Amino acid sequence: MLALPIYLAYPDCDLLPIRPPGPNETCSNYKAYLERFQHELGDTLFLFIFRELSDAEVDGSNGMRATDRAISDLQAVRLAVLDSDKCVDNVSVRCAVACTNAGAVRTSSTATPSAARRTTK
Repeated sequence: MLALPIYLAYPDCDLLPIRPPGPNETCSNYKAYLERFQHELGDTLFLFIFRELSDAEVDGSNGMRATDRAISDLQAVRLAVLDSDKCVDNVSVRCAVACTNAGAVRTSSTATPSAARRTTK
């Protein structure tokens, strides 16, 4: 997958403090360049996108699946931000439910796993 169309689609790409990819540069090659300059880049979402796409380098359908996964991840974080005012013992109820369903319970230093499970009922 070529990196230039992805770069050009990124909002305000002309303001990024890095060189744009070459016309035949793949996402994997450009990701390697980005990782060398990640401190200067500062935009971790941009780097995240290229990491996801380079992992799915095979073809466009894999790129679409990687993009859909990234969107899903960002939507989950967005929901957590929206729910951040509904915390119980510093554990978001939605996060506790998701983590419990995944087989792992995230807890704060004051909450116990059983307390986190009780908050989800």
